[in-house]
Amino acid sequence: MNLIRNPQSAIRNWMRDLFKITWSAFLFYTGLLFLLQFISSRRKKGGEVFILKYHRISNFEKGEEAFPFETGVKVEDFERQINYLSQRHRIISLKEVAAYLEGESELPPLSVVITFDDGYEDAFLLAYPILKKYGVKAIVFISPAYTGTGVISWRDKLTEIVRMAGLSEIKQEAANLNYPDRVREILTQAELDTFKDRIDVLKDLTEFLKRIDDKEARAAVDNLARRVAWQQGDWKRHLNVSWEQAAEMAANGIEFGAHTLTHPPLTKIASQQAMYEIKDSKQEIEQRLGKAVSFFCYPYGDFNEETKAMVKEAGFMGACCSKYGVVERGSDLYALKRIGMELKFDAPPGRFSKAIFAVEMSGLADMLFFRGGL
Repeated sequence: MNLIRNPQSAIRNWMRDLFKITWSAFLFYTGLLFLLQFISSRRKKGGEVFILKYHRISNFEKGEEAFPFETGVKVEDFERQINYLSQRHRIISLKEVAAYLEGESELPPLSVVITFDDGYEDAFLLAYPILKKYGVKAIVFISPAYTGTGVISWRDKLTEIVRMAGLSEIKQEAANLNYPDRVREILTQAELDTFKDRIDVLKDLTEFLKRIDDKEARAAVDNLARRVAWQQGDWKRHLNVSWEQAAEMAANGIEFGAHTLTHPPLTKIASQQAMYEIKDSKQEIEQRLGKAVSFFCYPYGDFNEETKAMVKEAGFMGACCSKYGVVERGSDLYALKRIGMELKFDAPPGRFSKAIFAVEMSGLADMLFFRGGL
């Protein structure tokens, strides 16, 4: 449909993708990329760190439809990425990043930290065996309210509602005065004919609900869940790791960080409640796993100067956010930028491209692809 509506844009996108594929392959397979990396590393005075942000690792069959919060990186591509990173990069911990930013140590070029947000069970079932196979360290940020409880977040519940709901059910709910006006508006305008239609509805609802009071968002989704046959969905795919699974991972080189107790947007709740979410999540994880919890991750990447101060006061060494970027000397230890790994490193026909991945992870991607961002 987009090709018919805007053929010129489609052609430009095709030409851009063709350039990216061929240029990456040339740089990678001629070895020029690694020569440029070496030259760049000699010229830079300080190191830089790529903090990679993973959410989900999926094992969906080819062609199977999935929703944004379910998807992420296919397990086979994740292994290819970890294999490459373990050979070409130095995979370090956030504690080593903190020591670097505090001037206590130096880092070699192309240092990488691997992080997982939310602690879904696929981090244990799919990612952990691969990390263990290659001897790679990582940190998983979890929320105790969903860890081993069998409870899923309102975001994941909403995913199954939109994925499974019939149009008549959605339209009927649009007249329900118990929902915020914007929710009713989205439901009124909803179309569910195609996969893209459902994704658009899910995105619109999620973006709105993230911006309102978290209790109000939960109530709206719970109300919708009671009235729409979402239970038919595959809700088990949204479960988080159990404490037993987390303990096994922690005993084998995987670190755990705090992601609040219940995953609320911290700047949208009262300061007292925010401090409780931050401090008590740290304490509960430490009690459960018997290990120090040194790092925090802001839910939704939502933070300000006040929440940063709270994280520091709670005893954390640093915190990750969701802003894109690399970490270098002078970066804010309590607002560590990351690179989202839901990015596509594919070449037609949708297969993982080691060449594209290598360029994107080289530290030279913006220059080599003549652009200002990933």
